[in-house]
Amino acid sequence: MEANFEYMKKWLLSYLVISKKERTGAILLAMLIASIWLLPKYFHREELDPEVIRLADHTLASKPMKEEVVIHELKFVLFDPNTADDQTWLNMGITERNLQTIRRFQSKGGQFRVKEDLQKIYGIRPDVITRIMPYARIVAKPGSTKRVFTYQSYPKSAQSFHELRVFKKRSINVVDLEKADTTALIALPGIGPTLARRIIQFRDKCGGFYSPEQVAEVYGLRDSVFQQIKPYLTIAEPNPRKLTINVLTIDSLAVHPYITYSEARAIVKYREQHGPFRQEEELLKIALLTPEWLRKVGPYLQFN
Repeated sequence: MEANFEYMKKWLLSYLVISKKERTGAILLAMLIASIWLLPKYFHREELDPEVIRLADHTLASKPMKEEVVIHELKFVLFDPNTADDQTWLNMGITERNLQTIRRFQSKGGQFRVKEDLQKIYGIRPDVITRIMPYARIVAKPGSTKRVFTYQSYPKSAQSFHELRVFKKRSINVVDLEKADTTALIALPGIGPTLARRIIQFRDKCGGFYSPEQVAEVYGLRDSVFQQIKPYLTIAEPNPRKLTINVLTIDSLAVHPYITYSEARAIVKYREQHGPFRQEEELLKIALLTPEWLRKVGPYLQFN
């Protein structure tokens, strides 16, 4: 019986004895509770003067309320980016910040020559540009179009510099791409010496052009410029230099701008395994080659 009593005593003491860490925690908790209870008494905030509260309420009541943001329906109309007023831009979804950017661009002498120039304005979202571009119409100002003039001198008795010049507009000649040199190409609108050289170099690497559309692939030639010169491009007698597909090596085929080294290697390896190609369609058995590729390269291929 006494043994059981001693066991129960020890068991109770094990739950009632507090360790040093527990005593420390209890003391800190008591101090925290006391500080929370006493602090409001030492830092009691004095009540505001009722007169001050009345004046504050009167000031707030008399202050005009901020205008609500009005969400207006977008309105799209035909417009000239060079002359459109602020409201026209805003009606089509251009933000105030974007409008400020456009006005800064124009204040520095910037002009929209083609509607694609809208894409150059920094900060306008691409989806907004896509929505408004179909409505853009660039109206050329008198005297703003590029013209090619000839010069004719008059006797020294002329009264002023303006009387010494007579300007005559020169018509644009159609250019045969197979025979054209850099001089003929430079005469086209938007084509300078650099682009003229690139067109000639591209033509030589291809082995001649079979379609005026190929000029659009020249590096650095903008689509807007190509669309402008396209009516003046022609090929009287297309005669592109042929590639003997069953004879040429990998390196010889890869020289052509339309054939990559990987494609040339695949052609030669397939030819070595299956024999010479007899017609264009057999090239499509090579997984790397596509109908689009064959459409471009086909006019240059020779199978005999």
